[in-house]
Amino acid sequence: MLGALDDLFAPGDTSAVRDGSVALAATPEPTAEPTPEDDPVAESNARVAVEEPTPEPTAEPTPEPTPTPEPTPEATPEPTMEPTPEVVDQVLDAEAEGLAEPSPEDEPEAPPAEDADFAYYMSEEFLRPYFGDNWQTAAAVVQCESSGNPQALNEAGPYVGLFQIYQGNWEGAHSVEALMDPNLNASLAAELSAGGVDWADWPTCA
Repeated sequence: MLGALDDLFAPGDTSAVRDGSVALAATPEPTAEPTPEDDPVAESNARVAVEEPTPEPTAEPTPEPTPTPEPTPEATPEPTMEPTPEVVDQVLDAEAEGLAEPSPEDEPEAPPAEDADFAYYMSEEFLRPYFGDNWQTAAAVVQCESSGNPQALNEAGPYVGLFQIYQGNWEGAHSVEALMDPNLNASLAAELSAGGVDWADWPTCA
């Protein structure tokens, strides 16, 4: 290329250039890149790309809230009533009285067992079967003669038992010991007094 130009232009010869007879090589214009409108394949690909739906985001499940347990109310203890000093003293005194052994002065004197038995022999329960409605007179005679002691003995007679039966009237029939039986003694007294009507044999007490 440069050799051809050298042949055309002699050194120092610029006439051809001035005349314009020699055309300079044209500078090539830049080639335009094909647009999607000019390229059917690219346009189709672009249209497909546009038409593809955008995937919707998947909604993540919302976690259900865990219920907060309600606090269990604690039972309020009821206040304990404390005893007052006066109450404590009363309780202690009562316990002391219950635990303390009674002194001899505090113990009531119990009647002797024989006294209780003697009272029975002057009671309606014992005398009515023998003397009926006259039992009270019979009780007065027993009180006077023996104080209710079935073993009372006056050796002067001898006079024996509750009604102080004269043993000589029953000599050979009843011994002194037999007349000390309260039931036999009362039975003989009822016979002698005609059931408590005639107390002539007891002039001092009837």
